Amino acid sequence: APTLALGTGVANGATAAEATQGTGVVTISGESGATISVTFSRTGGGSVTKTVTGSGSAQAVTLAAGDLNTLGDGSISVSATQTDAAGNAQTAAAATTSFTLDTVAPAAPGLALAADTGLSSTDRLTNNSTINVSSLESGASWQYSTDSGTSWSAGTGSSFSVAAGTYSLGQVQVRQTDQAGNLGPANIAFAAFTVDTLAPSVTSVTTSGTGITAGAGFLKAGSVVTFTVNTSENVTISGGTPTLSLSSGGSASYTGGSGTTALTFSYTVGATDNTSDLTITALNANTATLIDAAGNTFATFANNPAGTLVIDTIAPAAPTLALGTGVANGATAAEATQGTGVVTVSGESGAIISVTFSRTGGGSVTKTVTGSGSAQAVTLAAGDLTTLGDGSILVSATQTDAAGNAQTAAAATTSDRKSTRLNSSHTVISYAVFCLKKK
Repeated sequence: APTLALGTGVANGATAAEATQGTGVVTISGESGATISVTFSRTGGGSVTKTVTGSGSAQAVTLAAGDLNTLGDGSISVSATQTDAAGNAQTAAAATTSFTLDTVAPAAPGLALAADTGLSSTDRLTNNSTINVSSLESGASWQYSTDSGTSWSAGTGSSFSVAAGTYSLGQVQVRQTDQAGNLGPANIAFAAFTVDTLAPSVTSVTTSGTGITAGAGFLKAGSVVTFTVNTSENVTISGGTPTLSLSSGGSASYTGGSGTTALTFSYTVGATDNTSDLTITALNANTATLIDAAGNTFATFANNPAGTLVIDTIAPAAPTLALGTGVANGATAAEATQGTGVVTVSGESGAIISVTFSRTGGGSVTKTVTGSGSAQAVTLAAGDLTTLGDGSILVSATQTDAAGNAQTAAAATTSDRKSTRLNSSHTVISYAVFCLKKK
């Protein structure tokens, strides 16, 4: 019997190109000069016989396009017999082999987003970069393209990933090659979509409220601060109430702005809250979800808003009063109006200090100064001396700090005429006594 062998690439199935290739769908080797009959047949299909003259070495047996139509796709049986040049027919069993004829290209595979995440499950905006591939033939290999078919990458399994970005209709494609080697058409109908994996970020934070100018101010217990957190993209909040942890020890609760780039939080200063500059130390989601349209989470952050916002809930101590130069033994008109002060007062920086001069049975004069943290002169005018009149002048001083906290501590008292403190029921009042002698 002659010797049969499958042609190049035919073992896994023969495409039309492989069945008609010049190197043969099969090769046959028989006696030199022998007439060799090679028969191709398919159960339930047609039959084709090719005759070649043996050369003593392997020869290509090629099918024509019409032969493929006659046979039809499927399992093809091949048998070969020979009759030598003398006319002797072989008596041994025919040589046989088989292959699968597959001339039909596979259909284009299907494509789908692995997950359409975020606010909508149908908007094709997602933070999941995986694309699922379906309808792959058994044993087929497949490729995908992200540049409208200009270049292709080999795929594995049933999915692939793309880089973040926006893809137009047909920009992402997939195709498959069946086991026989037929290359199918590409799926070019995958709709436009966007992969967004970038989480929203804070662009700025501002503060506003009574007593706040351009983010700066002094606030006391009960003051209300509104934080506006500006973000790089719309953030939607649902399922709970997020809060901001603050450097004062307090917290701000979410009040509005979901679905926009400006989220607002409100903070009421607590009785024990204090800080030299109010900052955000953390965002707490609590049970809420904070996401952009693609489903990326707005993460916790720390931020120091523009401006210095001082939280001060501590009442100031009483200011310090001292008699001016030469006043201890009585103040003349010149001493009472001297530039160095009839008295000096020292209080907290930024505090409003009220210094009141009064005489029993006489008038009263109040002078207001802003504390600097060091002693400041308090000077009377000539008209003030007329209002007060000569005699023993009592001087008292109270202060309210920059945040609006009035002093509350009890005062010490003394009978010393040069400097003494008066104890009121609610405020610490520093006071001094001197004798005004205009003449």
